[in-house]
Amino acid sequence: MRAIVLDAVNPELRFCLGEALFRAGSFETALDWLEPLAAKGYAPIDVLRGKILADMRQGPEALQAYRVALEEDPDSIDARLQLSAVLIETGDADRSIKELDRVLSTQPSNTRGLTLHAMALLEMGNPEAALEKLDVIDDSELTAEHVLLRARAELLREKPAARVDKILAKGVEDFPSDVRLQLAFARTLASRRASDPQASGKAIGVLEKLVDEHGGVPSRQHTEALNLLAELYSERPDGYQRAETCYHRVLSVRPDDASALAGMGSLLLEQGRPSHALPWLLHSLVVDPERPRTVENLAKAICSIPDDEAVARWLGLVSSALPEQAPMVLAQLVRYVQEAGRTDAYEEVRREGHRMKNLVAVLANRLAANATSKASDDLDRLYKDWEEFLERIRLPSPKPSTFSAADLVRRAVSEAAESPERIKLKLPPGLPLIKGDAEQLFSALVNIIRNAVQVSPPDKAVRVAARCKPGSGWIEFVIVDEGPGIPIAEQRRIFDPGFSAREKGTGLGLSIARRAIMVHGGRISVASASGGPTTFTVRLPTVSGGAPSHLFVNPVVTFDNPLGKKRGSGRQMNPEGGRHGE
Repeated sequence: MRAIVLDAVNPELRFCLGEALFRAGSFETALDWLEPLAAKGYAPIDVLRGKILADMRQGPEALQAYRVALEEDPDSIDARLQLSAVLIETGDADRSIKELDRVLSTQPSNTRGLTLHAMALLEMGNPEAALEKLDVIDDSELTAEHVLLRARAELLREKPAARVDKILAKGVEDFPSDVRLQLAFARTLASRRASDPQASGKAIGVLEKLVDEHGGVPSRQHTEALNLLAELYSERPDGYQRAETCYHRVLSVRPDDASALAGMGSLLLEQGRPSHALPWLLHSLVVDPERPRTVENLAKAICSIPDDEAVARWLGLVSSALPEQAPMVLAQLVRYVQEAGRTDAYEEVRREGHRMKNLVAVLANRLAANATSKASDDLDRLYKDWEEFLERIRLPSPKPSTFSAADLVRRAVSEAAESPERIKLKLPPGLPLIKGDAEQLFSALVNIIRNAVQVSPPDKAVRVAARCKPGSGWIEFVIVDEGPGIPIAEQRRIFDPGFSAREKGTGLGLSIARRAIMVHGGRISVASASGGPTTFTVRLPTVSGGAPSHLFVNPVVTFDNPLGKKRGSGRQMNPEGGRHGE
């Protein structure tokens, strides 16, 4: 510090102090020391500024710092690698690859360059090419991050689950202290517990070991492990107490952890204690208003309270706690309450419908005995039609699994299209994974897309696209048709059972699609007018709010200190797996 005071313009000394402050988590103070010499011809300072800004989630500013560093020193491999890493994180994998090609053209075996190149290729949806890059890396240079990338690539290639398990299990064995590997292994197991009865128990075993080995204040990865462990316990008949204990462990050190707050609320709601669930759900909503399913569970809890004055007080709390988001939250509450009423009505129809079906069957048997063929045939047809109707309105409980959003929409388009040219599909790379009943969501999208194809002129293609803001926790599917449009007066009825603008329509397709989407914590909306076009937007929650990398953490980027000392970058994970300063 004295040296800095005595020679405040010395760039090397300012760099040392800025680096020390950065590694201590004092980002703003580090920037204050570095700022006076930024863009003054000393590239290492601009590289360090870029690292700090990147860790502060200020992507555009970090990119500018790295560009300045490269203007000052076009041959700086470190600056180009860091620039590439931020480009990947900000969704510009294509430009990142161009920068990395420049590095690898002069240093073809550069481990950092090959690692980032593999990351960028995965973001662009090219796992085969990513694996080729990983294969070039020398075995002595391999780290836990490379294991995670390889597992992610195999997952995107939709290889057998056992293959991904084997990669991660070997990684845990080779890097036993890496929390990210253990957590990724547990997540992959948990993601297929619907199809593999033993997967949940295996995931619990991995997670219990992970959290038991930890002492002191949990890192982010440990709190994620506790939250996932609580979720798995909550699905077991005897797991309520263990789930509650896990959530309390998280909240004792992170009182505003949205996952634990929402989990506690959901747990209490499932136990039939809505008034106890409400404070947790409201707190979760305040912390993260966009969190999937929180509003849905809040609606269920409010609907379970018989006292209107109590309901009014809770709605008032929502409005006062979220003044800006309150109108949208209240609108969503109305929709979920409406859907709950529809579900109850469906169940009443099904119960009564099965009784009527049985009566029709009895009558048909009696007529058959009397050989009245026409009446018997009519009743037989009525029986089959009624049976089909009851089956179509039945929406069984979802059988959750984890699957690719891109694969889901591709399958739906293939099923709904009368011919390939009737639909134009546009999918960006790196779409996230979705957790839910794949067949229910597949049927929902098929119904919506097929409806769009049926109303569109033969020479006008239906446009289907997906969009996902990284880290938002949501993915949107947009379906646009060039049909005659939907009059404003009819738009509020298009999701009602039995309503159809087509003469031979059953009026059930969109209704069933809406129910499936709502059951999965999603939303569906329509924008149209007479004359068209019509746009349906389906919004669904993603797994852990991210791209397929939700299972994995981006690799560490190491670099050479220009003053001669080796160290890790600002993007490096600390021993407990969190970012610096978190």
